[in-house]
Amino acid sequence: MHFGGTEQCRLDANGRLKLSPKAIACFKAFGGLELVLHYWPEGCLALLPKSTWERMYYEQGYASSSNLDSVAGRQRQRLFTRFTHSTEISAQGRVSIPSALRERAALQCGELVLLAGYGESLEVWQPQRFELLNAELDRLEAMQLEAKQESQDLP
Repeated sequence: MHFGGTEQCRLDANGRLKLSPKAIACFKAFGGLELVLHYWPEGCLALLPKSTWERMYYEQGYASSSNLDSVAGRQRQRLFTRFTHSTEISAQGRVSIPSALRERAALQCGELVLLAGYGESLEVWQPQRFELLNAELDRLEAMQLEAKQESQDLP
């Protein structure tokens, strides 16, 4: 089972996000109710199964003790983990999002957010940011189609 599709929901007054039963089932399929909140530079907050985040952390070399041997290695590790928070889905199916991560992702308590599933991650978007992202993706897709058509028109 993988995350997919989009849905709107409201971030409650306490900064908690109520997940759908489908999303909770996906987290369980990936190993349980533990997850990692991780800010992506594109402007959204990823909700990653803990197992996925740990695999990504190790595969990218952040767990290597060689990172501790140099200023550059420590900086690289800090850049990756500075907007990351481990948590669990509550018995009520909610995830509390710390204020620093809400601020970074422009998520406001009491307002609608957009959840978008992408395989092993569930992203939380401020709706206007998501619209801008999709407009950029549409532009890139149109450019790719145009380039493909031009290459097919060549003799």
